[in-house]
Amino acid sequence: MLVIVVDALRFDHTSLGSYDRNTTPRLKELAEAQGVLFSNAWSVAPDLIPAHVSILTGCDASVARRPNVLLSDGTLLSPLTTWFIPEVVPRLAREFLAHGWRTAAFVDHAHISKRRGFEDGFREFVDVGGDRSDATRDVGLPGVTRRFYQWVSRLGADEDWMAYIHWNDLEAMWSSPYTDDELRADQNVTGYELRPELDYLPAVGGHAPVFHALPPSRAPNPRRTLAQYELRYDAAIRNRLDRNLDRLFDTLAMDGRWDRTSVLIVGSFGIGFGESGLLVDSGTYSDVDLHVPVILRPAPELNLPTGTVQSALVSSVDLMPTLLDMMDFDIPSGVHGHSLLPLVRGEQQRVRDWAYASHGPFAPPGRPDTQATSPRYGFAVIEEDRIYSIQWPGCGGIGALSQSWFGDSNSHRRETVEALKVFSDDPRPGNLNRGPVGEEGARLRELGRTMHADLDRVREVLHPSDWNLEARGPDVLGELRKKGLIGDTP
Repeated sequence: MLVIVVDALRFDHTSLGSYDRNTTPRLKELAEAQGVLFSNAWSVAPDLIPAHVSILTGCDASVARRPNVLLSDGTLLSPLTTWFIPEVVPRLAREFLAHGWRTAAFVDHAHISKRRGFEDGFREFVDVGGDRSDATRDVGLPGVTRRFYQWVSRLGADEDWMAYIHWNDLEAMWSSPYTDDELRADQNVTGYELRPELDYLPAVGGHAPVFHALPPSRAPNPRRTLAQYELRYDAAIRNRLDRNLDRLFDTLAMDGRWDRTSVLIVGSFGIGFGESGLLVDSGTYSDVDLHVPVILRPAPELNLPTGTVQSALVSSVDLMPTLLDMMDFDIPSGVHGHSLLPLVRGEQQRVRDWAYASHGPFAPPGRPDTQATSPRYGFAVIEEDRIYSIQWPGCGGIGALSQSWFGDSNSHRRETVEALKVFSDDPRPGNLNRGPVGEEGARLRELGRTMHADLDRVREVLHPSDWNLEARGPDVLGELRKKGLIGDTP
């Protein structure tokens, strides 16, 4: 079982949909000939850590988010380490390990680390991240792939294994300059033309994150137009990601392992080019940050239907139970996702009615809303044909973030920005609309608020403290178990 997770890979910039650039010919070929494409798949978060939490646990990322503690005198205490996956939370690797499989993870960013609990279940956990500005360092996609080859080549031909490969290249590449020679080379190799509507020099913000301007870390000299940034992104998908996947699959085939290997390829989150307010950055609750590609290529011996496109709504929390179900492993209690095999086999038309996303990176925790009418971080609720989102751009004390959205230095701490987008009405990526969301938006808002309240209680159970638990009644565990939000042994 090979799980490949690619950061900052948005669905609508791949060849798996109707994109006008042929960025992923190998991925498209794999999906059409041997795989199942889930064309309506959504991440639970537009940020690195929570997105990986959901894939590896089958749970909403809230299970790993340590809550703030509000003391009786009004003092708010924040944890030293915000993210940590408790031992009691289900793990993809642990289930494979318990069935005698060899397990290994090859990660490409320091935040996906042992100190946050990501290594649980992996017999080998290799952090390949490093300084990409040093050309002599074997980091990024080449380093991850090489270390995976070294590991899998030591295993016996009939030995069962599960590997988790993490590629961060599409997000990390912005810190290096983009020279004129590189731009010409990308255009010559890909044939992509710069888009006239993006032919302008974007402003550079003095702080990160910031709306409507480039983050300083992603604006190295020489200055580039937004069209050049977008071309660089698409060229990297074609020249780095897709071609390296081609080589990876061919190597497994030459080693005689391909026919026995099931492969899952997923984008952990996307990236924006201004469609929802962020330039060359991630963090909004819109389709550019949350709609991600998911391709499942089952090993032929599993006799599952392939070469199909599944348009039913899918969340990244559904991936872990799907992989376990493929191997006939029991799905542990407390998993929030649903197996997608009934969709693959044609037994069901859908596995969920809606999906939930939260945990954006740029809304820091403030004092909990005293009226309990809205969560602190913002969220999105996605149905098959629409997405509702609510955010607090003025929350938390990052002045530049608030000013860049509202255009003034006034306090907008309590102001919300809501959006409701129906894809059949507006197929364009992103959403900058503000204003009334009507009855449909209010319905989805209530779904999200209820989900947020439940997940807040899950966090307090999984990360207990005397201050948090003293305010909870004795029935909270039973209520959460009944909703399937925690397992039988929290």
